[in-house]
Formats: sequence, C-alpha cells, structure tokens
Amino acid sequence: MRIIDSYSKYLCSISELSRDKDRGISFLEDDEKSHRMYNFDGIKKTICKKIRGEKNYSCDAYWEKNNKKYFIEFKNQAEGNISRENLWNKAYDSAAMLLINENITREELAQKAVLIIVYNNQRHLSDASSYNPSQSMDKFTKKIKGFAKLTGVDQLPVKFGLDKFKDILYHEVHTLGVEDFKKYFYPVLFDL
Repeated sequence: MRIIDSYSKYLCSISELSRDKDRGISFLEDDEKSHRMYNFDGIKKTICKKIRGEKNYSCDAYWEKNNKKYFIEFKNQAEGNISRENLWNKAYDSAAMLLINENITREELAQKAVLIIVYNNQRHLSDASSYNPSQSMDKFTKKIKGFAKLTGVDQLPVKFGLDKFKDILYHEVHTLGVEDFKKYFYPVLFDL
C-alpha cells in the first residue's frame, strides 16, 4: 500500500523547483507548462508526516520518464560552496523515501534511478567565496573519458563524491552546471 497514490498534485514548474528560498529567486527561470516535474520536497513532507518524527533530506524534483526515475537537486551555489554531506543525505533520503512509498526493492531502484545535481557556478562571481571552479580539471576529465569512448553527459565529471551511490541506489549520477543541465537533460525530460 502506497502512502501517496498519485504524485500529480505535486506538479511544479522548474522555476518553483529551483527557487533559492534564502534569496527568493529562481536560478533556472522556466515556467513552461510542459517542463513540469514533481516537487519532491512536498512528497517528502507528506510521507514524513505519516512515518517519521525527525527532519530528513530530499532532492527538489522528481520525474518519471521512459522507465527511469529522475531525482534532481537544484543548488543556487557555486560548486565549491556546496556541502558534500548535505548532498549525500539528500541522495540517500530521497531514494529511501521512494523505496518506502512505491514498495520496490533497492535493486529495482538502482536499475532505474538517476540522480542529477545542478549547481550555479555563476554565483561565485558575486559571492565572497574564494573558490573558483576548476574548468581545467573538468576539461581534463572530459578528455580522459573521451579516450574511454564516453560522449555527451557521460563525459562530465561526477563531483562531491556522489559516485559512491552509483549502482547501489542510482543507475546514473550526474553533477553539472545549469547550461549543461539544459543541454543534456531538457531533451530527455521534456521531449525537446
């Protein structure tokens, strides 16, 4: 028996899902009706009211497409300002939440789930952060992965130590900036 039978009441725009609550702005302005996904924070709250007393973590968005389950976390921060531990908690708790609600096995989830972390390296330009994203390291990683005949989004590095979740909870793990998210995942998620 599922706690939530239908996720349809949780549909939100990308703008709502990527809203930086502290700053009151969306870093991915997209209100296109065909670009909606489920607000996984809302799903989490409903499930937690029924079965959990303490705070847990969740990704911002959830979407099902072509027999895959996409978990997306929008971080309006430069990659160097993002807490690795926070992302690990979100990756774990989001998967656990879906396992509980949909009554599927971890193995079933690990065959279908995709974790996507979208960060905003433009934030480092105006923040007081001394961190400067390493574009040269990203280029180096792409080159090495290119030698392994990997293309497209598979050439991008997996950051924040999230590769540890691959094949345990998620079939794919991706960490990328806003423009790469639009380039590689809008066509997949929204049939563009």
